[in-house]
Amino acid sequence: MASTSELRNWWRRYECKRDDMTRIDFCEDSILVAPESVDAFHALATVLKRHRYSLRPGDTDSYNCRTITGGNGRSLHSYGIALDINWNTNPYRDHPGRRDVRYSDKPTQAERAAEVRAGTADTDMTPAMIADILSIKTVGGRRVFQWGGDWSTLKDSMHFQIDLPPGQLAEGIDPESVGPEIADEVAEVFAEAVTNGAGRYRVISRSGLRLRSGPGTEFDIIKLLPLDTLVYEMGRDGLWSQISLEDDGIADGHVHGSYLERPGAIRATLSSTWPIWPISLRMKETGAPESSPGTSTPPFIRARAAISTGIGPMCAMD
Repeated sequence: MASTSELRNWWRRYECKRDDMTRIDFCEDSILVAPESVDAFHALATVLKRHRYSLRPGDTDSYNCRTITGGNGRSLHSYGIALDINWNTNPYRDHPGRRDVRYSDKPTQAERAAEVRAGTADTDMTPAMIADILSIKTVGGRRVFQWGGDWSTLKDSMHFQIDLPPGQLAEGIDPESVGPEIADEVAEVFAEAVTNGAGRYRVISRSGLRLRSGPGTEFDIIKLLPLDTLVYEMGRDGLWSQISLEDDGIADGHVHGSYLERPGAIRATLSSTWPIWPISLRMKETGAPESSPGTSTPPFIRARAAISTGIGPMCAMD
């Protein structure tokens, strides 16, 4: 486990250099991180989604040029290698002596958060989720993250930080250490594909669909469209739909067409034996998943799929 002084030295080129940070989508939020850490934080988001952990942008923070809490010198947030998640239910707690983190054994995040507020738990996260986060490794087998809940003299369970220098992180993240990515709330195959051209559609992502200023994830997020929002498609650019929210002929932005459905479309729910692929599943017109070339799949023609096993809030879709 690297010390704070070691991490400051390794990442000193980024100290308080906001313009050198990279902005990435992170579940329901958008965060600034050091460029070499982008893949690591994407891996962290994948684990949060798989455990159906809901993130609140209002009490989550990444890059921030400030002094370290309870000490002197720069916080690691100043270097773009630290992230605080849901600090209202994962609070910073100084305590006498040494002790382990106190987990809640409640089944839902809301119930665990209630125990944190009552003072009987330190975090609304689960031991299984933390174990999966701390299992994220580089291809060289190096552990990527430290968690503040593991610290013995205080508890900072909101806090995750990179535990490696840039050169070692550049080895790349071992995908086997991250596990599968979950794309959406319900495993469904839609018998009707979104077609090119005009028409009325509804948003089918349970966690919402990002409206962007252009046809791609590199464009700014304008707003989040809730489940069942009605939109009007004006045209297509690849997989992206240009839409109007008012059907007045004026474009309001772009959304990913995979999460649109014509109102009243017939859908078939897949059985629990349908495989969960290591990345978000998209089906080509041939019925073959793009994530698994050559794999045999049911012959749904012109179908598209969004795979998940989740219950509860998930990260918003693009």
